[in-house]
Amino acid sequence: MTTLARWRAAQVQEVGGQRERRPYLASECNDLPQAEKWRLQIVREIAKKVAQIQNGEPVVASQPCEFI
Repeated sequence: MTTLARWRAAQVQEVGGQRERRPYLASECNDLPQAEKWRLQIVREIAKKVAQIQNGEPVVASQPCEFI
């Protein structure tokens, strides 16, 4: 483990917890501020992918797509 990774792990442990994961379904979130946080995260990810496509950069899907 690198020094930075050890330092970051110590910081996370000191603050008191693990990273919070985004819920799979929007209906799983009942708290409005958290729902807004997740929505903004999704919008940022989409904007980043759109910019990559428009700039002609190769885009790797984070999850495989299934076509029927």
